[in-house]
Amino acid sequence: MKIKYWGTGASEGLPAVFCDCENCQKARRLGGKNIRTRSQMLINDDLLVDFGPDTYLHALQNNFSLMSIKNVLITHCHEDHLYLDDLLTRAEPYGNARDVMHVYGNDMLKAVYQYRILKDGLKENVDKTLDIVEVFENCEYTVGNYRVMPLLADHNPMEKCYIYTIAQGGKTILYANDTGYFKEETWKALEGRYFDLVSLDCNHIGMEIYDRHMSIPCCRKVKERLWEMGCIDEKSICVLTHFSHNHGGLQEELERETSDMGVIIAYDGLEIEI
Repeated sequence: MKIKYWGTGASEGLPAVFCDCENCQKARRLGGKNIRTRSQMLINDDLLVDFGPDTYLHALQNNFSLMSIKNVLITHCHEDHLYLDDLLTRAEPYGNARDVMHVYGNDMLKAVYQYRILKDGLKENVDKTLDIVEVFENCEYTVGNYRVMPLLADHNPMEKCYIYTIAQGGKTILYANDTGYFKEETWKALEGRYFDLVSLDCNHIGMEIYDRHMSIPCCRKVKERLWEMGCIDEKSICVLTHFSHNHGGLQEELERETSDMGVIIAYDGLEIEI
């Protein structure tokens, strides 16, 4: 399974859209791995996790045609993870997609989508190119060539947000963006599962934060519990991502702060094969 981190920043990016703080100034000056676009992952060139406002930019940067994507997993409906305007352009007169893209997510995704296409009079064309599929926590689904299971995240109390297990060809990953320390029912659902790669939210970086987002201290606890449960071992890869300019987010500093954790600090363009 080939995994590529297209974006590794939080909702405002790094440097942030409207910010001149010390972290943003450093990121602009240093460039490279310190420039972080909004969060997104591509798996095996055929499955996207989230479809945020930087998707078009990511496709251009990676010389990638989004026409080849038939399946998208949406973690939740915050705009840095769901930019519906671009998804709707698959249909005429904006695009010429002739097949259907299946977009999986929660009940709010379906409601937001239906409201938009009815409000803007797009239903006739868009319904031919987009299939919005509501999925439920702790249930397994076949998504293209993958087995996918949504699990409840601890993020927005007004929405049922998801993290995902994604399996193919004997390899399994846990994608856990935009969540704090997992809910107990999520921990229960993880029992007996083994992960070749675990990707964890680290939005708050060095702060002692355990809810809605993770931090380095929280990621330590999550990794320790996964190890104790047998969900990961010394062969498993652990990646931290989704960094905010408010708390740092600079590559070299993050690598230094986590040097004893046995983790990889993600950056835009990072590729991992498991």
